[in-house]
Amino acid sequence: MGTTRIAIPTPPRYGWQEDASCRGMDAALFFGDDQERPGERRARERVAKKVCISCPVRRLCLDHALTVPERRGVWAGMGETERAALLREREHAA
Repeated sequence: MGTTRIAIPTPPRYGWQEDASCRGMDAALFFGDDQERPGERRARERVAKKVCISCPVRRLCLDHALTVPERRGVWAGMGETERAALLREREHAA
């Protein structure tokens, strides 16, 4: 009888973040605080999304944000409500 070993979990790979356009930027641009007013939030997110537009790892970022799922912040040029809507669409299509 052979020996059965418990699989060692593979840690998530976040190497794609090395090539992200937002690397080294202030996280506050992508993650507002709880005291942020709606107008301030829209303006901040608009700027954050511009960073994401030409990001070379945008697809990987979105895959990460939807898989985890990331509940807060701007990821891959999408805000919280946009990602939630995309997840609902995917669930409905499945």
